[in-house]
Amino acid sequence: MRMDTKCVLKDPCELKRHATKLCWHPDGSGKIAVSYSIMKFQQMTDVTPMQSYIWDINHPNEPEFELIPQSPLTCIQFNPKT
Repeated sequence: MRMDTKCVLKDPCELKRHATKLCWHPDGSGKIAVSYSIMKFQQMTDVTPMQSYIWDINHPNEPEFELIPQSPLTCIQFNPKT
């Protein structure tokens, strides 16, 4: 099996956070949903970033969409509509 690096997706947030979940879009379009979070919830403050992102691996320099939930996401999943 061979693996190659296609792109690197860097969290735009200045505060260091973990990517907690990756989910490929089911239509094979190259879109990836990535949830980001600080896993030590006790260290969270009122200014802790909540954003997670939808990325397009064909245009990896910036996220395609920004998701702003009420609390940091630890998981994420596409909802394919039929």
